[in-house]
Amino acid sequence: ELEKPFARPISPFTVAMVIDGTVYQIFNLDGQQAAQYLSDPKFIQISYGDAEVGWEYNNGKFSFPENAENYLKN
Repeated sequence: ELEKPFARPISPFTVAMVIDGTVYQIFNLDGQQAAQYLSDPKFIQISYGDAEVGWEYNNGKFSFPENAENYLKN
């Protein structure tokens, strides 16, 4: 059965992706997502499986964090 569409709440933050002075994308984000995009992230093209969320990136290489056992215990 086809579900009827419903209104979604408006995200509290709208962020524009600007490349070389041109807007390429508009994002409607929650606070956590907006903070990530606005914290001057670095985008790196990788092969699938080369890194996971929470890994560290240093000197051009990805690695499992040395202090990860502290996070896994909680």
